[in-house]
Amino acid sequence: MAEVNADLERSLEGPVKKFLSRGLFGARPRMSARAFSADASVRGRRSFVLWRLKRHPVAVALVFACAVAALFRLPLVSRAFASVPLVGNAYASFLRQVDLDAAYQAGLLTRLDRTLTKDGLTLNIIDAGVDRDAIVVSFSILPAEEDPSGIWARMDRGEVMVAARIGDYGTATFMQPLNREENRIYGVARAAQPKGWRSLLQNLLGSKVTLSFSACEKEPYFEPPFDQDAWKAGRTLHTWKIEVPIRTVEVEPTVIPINKELPAGITVDRMVLTPWRTVVEYTIRNPEAGNAESSQSWRYLGDCFIITTSDGRQFREIFCPVPENWGGEEVEGEVHFEAIPEGNLSIAFKIPKFEGGELRLPVEEGATTSCFDGEGALKVETIKKLEGGVEVTLVLESELKLLGAEVHLVDGQGRPATTGPYVRYGRDNTVILPFVTDLDSGPYDLEVDWIFASEPEGTVVFEVKVAGE
Repeated sequence: MAEVNADLERSLEGPVKKFLSRGLFGARPRMSARAFSADASVRGRRSFVLWRLKRHPVAVALVFACAVAALFRLPLVSRAFASVPLVGNAYASFLRQVDLDAAYQAGLLTRLDRTLTKDGLTLNIIDAGVDRDAIVVSFSILPAEEDPSGIWARMDRGEVMVAARIGDYGTATFMQPLNREENRIYGVARAAQPKGWRSLLQNLLGSKVTLSFSACEKEPYFEPPFDQDAWKAGRTLHTWKIEVPIRTVEVEPTVIPINKELPAGITVDRMVLTPWRTVVEYTIRNPEAGNAESSQSWRYLGDCFIITTSDGRQFREIFCPVPENWGGEEVEGEVHFEAIPEGNLSIAFKIPKFEGGELRLPVEEGATTSCFDGEGALKVETIKKLEGGVEVTLVLESELKLLGAEVHLVDGQGRPATTGPYVRYGRDNTVILPFVTDLDSGPYDLEVDWIFASEPEGTVVFEVKVAGE
C-alpha cells in the first residue's frame, strides 16, 4: 500500500503544481452548461444527477471536502499547494527585479513565513529555494516600533546598513530601496550551492541553514582622495539569526542543441532552460593557452551574446563566470540570462576583439596609440588631478564597442601606482581610471595589459521556438 501511495504522490505532484502555478483561472470545463443541457446522450442521467444534487446538497459538500482532505494527506501534493502562494504587487515586482519570478510561478520557491521581532525590527523570511548553483532566500524587513532614534529610523536616514548571510557560505545580498507604500524593504540572499556529499545529502534529505542578519554603522569604504559614496560595515549594532529549511526541487531542464561555430574560435554548444535561468554554454579554442591571467578578460564574453524575442524584448544577462579550466587548449564556459518564457527567440553574437601585450601611453591629454590591428585607437581624453591622486579618462576611437581593459599607472622606474575604486565605463566608449599617486614624482605612463571590445551590432546565429509546458 505504501508503494501505491508513493507512486500516486509522484504522479499527482507535477500536474497539481502545473495547475496551481497557472492559477485557478486556468481551469475550464470541457463542456459548457448549455451544451450539457442540450446533449441527448446525457439526458436521462442528467435528470437523475440533478435530482440527487438538489436533494442532498450537504452530502455533496461532505464528499467534496473529504476528497480535498484526502488529497492534502499526500505530502508531495500538499507541498505543491503550499509552494504557489498568493503575493502582493510589491513582492511580485521585487521577484521580477531579482530574476525569481519564473521560479516562483513554477512552484520552486517554498513559502516559509518565518518571523522574528527583535531590537526594533521585524524580519520576515518569505521564500527559499535551491537550484543547481545557489541557495536563494527572500525576506522583508519592517519596523517593529516607531522610534526616531531607533534602528529603522537610522536605516531610513542612511546611517545603518543591514546585510544577510546564509550559513557559512559566501553570500551576496540585494535589498530594494524602502517601499514607502508598505513601509518595508524587500531583499534576497544568494549563496553558492554546496558541492559533493553535502549537496547529495541536502538533495536527498533536505536540510536547514541559518540565515544571519547584522546591522552595522556605515563607514566610508575608501580613504581620500576618493569619495565615491561607497560604504563598508563599521561597528556592529545588532545581529539576528533564523533557521531556514531548504530542499532542492528537481527540475528537468530543457536542453536545445545548437553546435554553431562562430568566429574567434568559439562554438555555441547548447541552450539550457529552467525556471531559474537560461544558460548559453560555449566552448573556446583558447587563443591564449597556458596564460591563465588572460582568462579575466573573457568574463566580458557574456556581453557578446544577445537573446531577444520576436517582438524585440532583450533578456537581461545575470552573470558570466570566468571559466575554471582556463589555460587548456579548449575552454568550456557559460553565460547566464534571466529565465525565458515560451515564444520565438533568437541568439545574436557580437564578434569579440582582444588585444594583450604592451600598449603604452604617456599621461598627457591627446596621447594616442593604435590597437586592434588598426581598427581602433586608444586616446587619453582628459586628466583630472586630485589631492594625492589622478583620474584619467581613456576613449576607444573605433566602431568597436569597448567592454573592458586592464590599465596601470607606472612611474619612470616601472613601479605601479595603487588603482583607486570604481573603474567606470561609459556608453561613449570611455573608461575612467582613478589612481593614487603615492609614488615619487613622474613622469608617469599608462601601461595597458589587455583591452577587450566587440562588434557594435550582433549577427543572429540561432533561432528557436520555445514551447510552454
